[in-house]
Order: sequence, then structure tokens, then C-alpha cells
Amino acid sequence: MSWRRVRRRRRVARIAAVLLAVPDHRYTQVEIQRVTGIRSRPIVQFLDSGKASGWFENGWADGPEGQHRRRWYAVTPRGREQLTGFVQWGLDAT
Repeated sequence: MSWRRVRRRRRVARIAAVLLAVPDHRYTQVEIQRVTGIRSRPIVQFLDSGKASGWFENGWADGPEGQHRRRWYAVTPRGREQLTGFVQWGLDAT
């Protein structure tokens, strides 16, 4: 296993993902099921207590206080649907 692959796995393990519920601005912990893709366009599969599940592909968005968050889109059989939320990654993953 190459050192790049080891670094990537460690980076993925350090990702802190929380879903920001936009209407009331509360954070909800989510469980990451799988992470694939490259650093610039990661794809994460996770479950959020039944609210959201499936594949989510990122796009950039600015969070409060200048924090960078990624806006996620669900890729469904009917096509691409935007989620009303953000996933916050660890500092080393931005």
C-alpha cells in the first residue's frame, strides 16, 4: 500500500461530518458509511437517522463566520436533488 493511500485513509478517518439543518441551524450528527472519490470531489455515503441516505456529491458554499462548508446533493434515480443542509469537513479535508 502506497504512502498516498495510507495518508488518504487517515484523512478520511479524521473527517468530522455534521449536517447543518438550515431551518433551525442545529447540527445533527451523521454516520459516514463510505467515502470515495478524489480530494477535490469526494463522494460520501452516509445515513442521517432516516432523514437522508444515499450518495452525496459536494459543491462549495460559505458557512457562517467565514467557515467553509460543502453543500451536498443527493444523486437519486430521478436525478440530482439539492439537500437543505451542509456537511462540515475537518480542517485537513478542506
